[in-house]
Formats: sequence, C-alpha cells, structure tokens
Amino acid sequence: GSWRLAALAALLAAAMTINNLPARTQNWSWVPFGLFALILGAYAAGQARPRALLALPPIMAFWVNVHGAFALGLGMLAIVAVGETLRALLRQPGAMDRGRLARLYAAALGTLAAALLNPSGVAIFGYVRSLLTNSSIQSLVSEWQPPAPRGIANSVFFLSVLALLAAFALGRRRPSITDTLLACAFLWLAWGSGRNVVWYGMLAMPLLAQSLAGLARPRLASAG
Repeated sequence: GSWRLAALAALLAAAMTINNLPARTQNWSWVPFGLFALILGAYAAGQARPRALLALPPIMAFWVNVHGAFALGLGMLAIVAVGETLRALLRQPGAMDRGRLARLYAAALGTLAAALLNPSGVAIFGYVRSLLTNSSIQSLVSEWQPPAPRGIANSVFFLSVLALLAAFALGRRRPSITDTLLACAFLWLAWGSGRNVVWYGMLAMPLLAQSLAGLARPRLASAG
C-alpha cells in the first residue's frame, strides 16, 4: 500500500545483489525466483486466483535447465505449503480453505514433476546435493563462505536482518506462519553462504515493507 516502502524494499534487495552482478549462470535464476515469490506470496495472501499457480510448472521446466538454484523454488513452494497447512489447522484468520490448499498441493506436485524435465532426469537432485556437500568448494570458494560485515552487499544484509527483526516485533501487521518460515529458512541460507544473500534479499525485503506498512498505517489514519 506504499510506493515509498516498496521502493525501499527494492533498493535494499538490489544492494544485496551487488556481489552477484557479473555475468554468470546464476543470473538465469533471478527471474524464476522472483516469479515464484510473487505468485506464491499473492496466492497465500488471497490476492491471486488459483489459475496463477498454473504458471509454476512451466517456469520450473525452464529453471531446472538453466541453473541449480531451481531447488530454491521447490523449497519455497514446500515451505509455503507447510505454512499454509499449519495456518489452516490452527484456523487462523485469512487461512486458506480446503479448496485453495488442495490447489496449492496440486501445483506443488506438478512443479516437482516439471523439475524432472531435464536431460539428467531425477539425477539432477543428486547433482545439486553433491555440489552442496563438496568440501573443496565449501572451503576454497569465497562466495560459499559465511558473509562478513564488510562491503555494501554484506553490510546491507546485516542491517536488513536487524530491521526485519524490529519490524516483525513492532509492526502492527504480525508476520504469518508462512512469512516467518520463509524468512527464517532463507536467512539461514544467507547466514551460511554469501552467495545466498541475494535470495534472502529478494524474498525477505517485501516482508520488511509489509511489516513497516502495518506500523505506519495507524499514524496516517490518525493524521487524517
């Protein structure tokens, strides 16, 4: 509901991409990741119709053939499904009904099937696992090391974590279970490896803007 807060979120997320701006295969993952976050976030918030989920499998079919970060899309989808299921079981306000939840699960299965549409088939998951557990890569490649508070991207990352914690604690709009699970999962990834800071920025900064908007609305209402 605020272009200023939306611009702030975009600026902070952009600052966290600085270390990833050189041309590289990871750049192919930016648009699919952003589309997954946009579609799933809108659907969870009740702002998108179920047919929006139909876009996820074809996006995944493209993503799995260009970069290994496709696994983040599957992880994001799984986290949203778990979070929304918990919200429904707890009967929280705004939780999905059974129909919307069933469509989310169907989209998850279709997206997982689409991930198999690659030359390696199911072996693509073994490739990602071997990369993540390769001790030489983890110890010798700098971007796989935990981020240190120096440089623009990493400094903004650490400041954004403090800002996100404060916004979650003070904002009148409390984060949902799904929001909390997503923020924690991608913060954990970013904390362990500098190359993952970009994904945290793209996913968590909209959550920061939403919480800040919830904090600002009462002031605007009283001023009017």
